[in-house]
Amino acid sequence: MMQQPKTLVVDLDGTLVRTDTLHEAFWAALGKDWRAPFGALAALAQGRAALKRHLAAEVPAAEALP
Repeated sequence: MMQQPKTLVVDLDGTLVRTDTLHEAFWAALGKDWRAPFGALAALAQGRAALKRHLAAEVPAAEALP
């Protein structure tokens, strides 16, 4: 039986980077598609975690960082 790889989650905001990655991901998504705020708003209606999942699916983390 193969083991699933483990995921490491690190909170970058204010520690490894001086910006809020949620804001950076939002602006990066907007830069890719002008309709991004509408999808973000729909995701936010389901909560902050849903918004983060939506933006993570839209923009790779490397593109969101300044």
